[in-house]
Amino acid sequence: MGIVYISHRLDELLAIADTVSVLRDGRLVAESDAAVIDTRWIVERMTGRPAGAVNPSAAPVPGPPLLRVDNLSLAAPGGRPLLRGVSFGLHAGEIVGIYGLMGAGRTEMLECLMGLHREAAGSIFLDSRRLDSLDTAARISAGLAMAPEDRQTSSLVPTLSVLANMTLSAIDRFARGGWLSTSAEESAGAGPACRVAAEHRVAERRQSAESSPRALPAHAPARPATR
Repeated sequence: MGIVYISHRLDELLAIADTVSVLRDGRLVAESDAAVIDTRWIVERMTGRPAGAVNPSAAPVPGPPLLRVDNLSLAAPGGRPLLRGVSFGLHAGEIVGIYGLMGAGRTEMLECLMGLHREAAGSIFLDSRRLDSLDTAARISAGLAMAPEDRQTSSLVPTLSVLANMTLSAIDRFARGGWLSTSAEESAGAGPACRVAAEHRVAERRQSAESSPRALPAHAPARPATR
């Protein structure tokens, strides 16, 4: 009997396995006996870079302020405060991470930024322009965008085509006298839609190939990584 054990817990992997195989971008890039390698060897072949190369040599310098949120508050049904006095800022070149337990208000805070909770209180500025009095469409036009955590129900319309989903948030650009101009819509989105559809088909084929059972040898000699 043989066991294929798949994990990112590298120390545990080395303690359990006899042979280690490394996949990157859907390809087998390296194999070795577990007894002669360490976690550094695995990481370098997983990433395709020497260990430590991902660390920047200097801290990035933030750019000018882009987004400012002041005293954002939102009450949950029943009156319980869901957001209370939330304030933060975002500069050009920055990535701000927001975390918390389920029900802590992370999703609702981002929905407030997009104007999905009109009952929310507080101030929102984008490039010094105040947005909290604007509706969602106006905030999108101003430059805000959101990728919902549940894209199947909150972002996509599964019954529509890739093209229709891509142009949905800017549908007014393709309206002519109250009617949708499908030729204008197709002209604007056909190229990107085709690329998205093609990438989706490639990803599906790759996932299907990777999920197919493959026997791994009990012992295999080490060999250099290939790219």
